Amino acid sequence: MIDFYETPERENNIASLATLIGGIAGIVLFAASNYIPYPSVAQMIGLVLLVIAVMMAVRWQTRYRYRVSEDAEDGTVELSVVRLRGNKTMTLCRLALRDLQKMDVCTPENRKECKQKYHADKIYNYCPDVLPPRSVYLHFEEAGQKIVLCLQASEEFLTRMKSLM
Repeated sequence: MIDFYETPERENNIASLATLIGGIAGIVLFAASNYIPYPSVAQMIGLVLLVIAVMMAVRWQTRYRYRVSEDAEDGTVELSVVRLRGNKTMTLCRLALRDLQKMDVCTPENRKECKQKYHADKIYNYCPDVLPPRSVYLHFEEAGQKIVLCLQASEEFLTRMKSLM
């Protein structure tokens, strides 16, 4: 029976800082719009900054769990990504490891080269950090579709994944 999982923790707080700065800038622009020549433009920019801050807060404050398990019915080994928000969990994707074509580990220095290698139908980023210290690109081919997952996995998780490939 194969069953292991990992919940990567946030290692840098760039998203939190950008959310805070964007929210404060939006509030300041909105409040100061009465004192500048074009108040409607300032209010519009402030509103856009507030919306972006809320969207960033929702997206980058989400936690993920990566799980590799064996299906009880047919014995297929699957990788699943689960979103954790408070007490709610939601499975975002579940892919069979037999469909895994290749796996690349990228550091911040070679992230651009790794991204350019992949031309897929669907690319999903499940990293809790905006700029992760190490990201893993998993290229799957399932039912004629090319799917790429970007994960922020530890060395132990990668070692166990490589042993299953």
